Amino acid sequence: NRFFLELHKKDKSSKKPSIIIQIASAVNNEHQLKASKIEFHRMKFREGI
Repeated sequence: NRFFLELHKKDKSSKKPSIIIQIASAVNNEHQLKASKIEFHRMKFREGI
């Protein structure tokens, strides 16, 4: 996730938020959401719920 953080730092230094960075942020959040859902299902499966 280092690439995303570098983009974010550059974004803060410029006044206008970059559309590319906004998209990258959205994609990143989406990915984290999916990952956490998968993890949640794994936990449920392990506990046999």
